Amino acid sequence: MGEETVNLLVEGGEASAGPPLGPTLAPIEAVDINEVVSAINENTSGFEGMEIPVEVVVDDETGDFEIDVGTPPASALLKERAELEAGSGEPNKIKLANLPLKDVIEVADLKMEDLVALDLRGATKEILGSAQSLGFLVEGKEPIDIQADIDEGRYEEVLSGEKDWKELPDKPEGGEIDTEAARQELEERREEREEEEEEEEEAEEGEEEESEEGEETEEEEETEEEVEE
Repeated sequence: MGEETVNLLVEGGEASAGPPLGPTLAPIEAVDINEVVSAINENTSGFEGMEIPVEVVVDDETGDFEIDVGTPPASALLKERAELEAGSGEPNKIKLANLPLKDVIEVADLKMEDLVALDLRGATKEILGSAQSLGFLVEGKEPIDIQADIDEGRYEEVLSGEKDWKELPDKPEGGEIDTEAARQELEERREEREEEEEEEEEAEEGEEEESEEGEETEEEEETEEEVEE
C-alpha cells in the first residue's frame, strides 16, 4: 500500500480540481477528486478570503484520504479581525486599527501549534509582535506596551487560564481608529516620498551632467594646449 501526499495553499472554501491537486491525484484511479475538493472546501470555509495551508494524504489503493488543514498566517488573522486587507506601510507612525486584547488572544490560541511559545502567555506576546508590525494598536496602546503589561502580570488571570479569555470585552479601550483618514495620510506620505525621490534623481542627473561637461571642458583645454605647443 502506498500513499500520495499533496501540500497546497488554497483560498478558504475555494479549492478546485486544478493544479496542483488535480494533476497529482488524477493517476490514482481509486480516489474521487471531487470528493477531496469538497472536503477541503468544507474544512476551510470558515477562512473565506484567506490562504490556508492544506495537506492531503491519499491511499493510492483504496482511495481513502485524510485532510490536515492548517491556519492562515497570524497577520492574515489579525487583518481579518480588523476588517483590513493590508497593514500600515509606516507601522511606527500611522496606526490603522485598534483591536481588543480578546482578538489577539483568540489568534494566539488558534496559532499555538505553529508558534515557538510554550503557553498562551508567550503566544499572545508573539501575536502582539505581529500586530505591532501591521501598525495596529491593542486596547488603545502600542502592542509592545501590552507585552510589557503581560510581563508585569497585568493579564495573568486570563493568560494562565484562571479566567476565560472569551469573557473579555469585544470592544477595545480607546475606541475605533478612523481607518480611512489613516489610509489617506499614508497615501499622502507615499506621494511625498515619490516626489522627494524624483527630486533626488533629478539632482543626481544634474550633477552627472555638470561633471561630464567639466570633463569635456578639461579635454578641450588640453587639446588646445597641445595644438599651441
